[in-house]
Amino acid sequence: MISLRSSNFCAAAELSDFLRTHDERGAAASFIGTVRPNAPAEKVVSLFLEHHPTLTERSIDLIVRKALSRWDLISYFILHRVGTVNAGEDIVLVAATALHRRDSFEAVDFIMDHLKSDALFWKKQITSDSEEWIEPGHRDYHDKLRWSSSAGDR
Repeated sequence: MISLRSSNFCAAAELSDFLRTHDERGAAASFIGTVRPNAPAEKVVSLFLEHHPTLTERSIDLIVRKALSRWDLISYFILHRVGTVNAGEDIVLVAATALHRRDSFEAVDFIMDHLKSDALFWKKQITSDSEEWIEPGHRDYHDKLRWSSSAGDR
């Protein structure tokens, strides 16, 4: 399931609901991302995530389909904020269940690495002094590349 939301969410409650409805698992892994309050030189007040609902969901669905072709997942859940997300608030929750832990761990890691670089969001960082549209960073692209190397292939 993919959910894009403009309101804040409680990651613990969302994860609990997801796991309660997917109890056939042998393993579950999750990741919760939070808006960091500090950029390299300035205090981040918030991020603004612009999106086109259909295109953004399709881009995330493509990422999920790639993960499903690599790992034997039972279920997955991606909750991503859109609109204004204040520093300290959770921005993303990714969870996956599988029969075995390695599949769930690696799938969540893969999905996050690809969300950072391939999901169709336009991000504006708002600091105490400025607003700036930002692109994925060098590290984001580097993290994604590890999945295309022979070491990352299954």
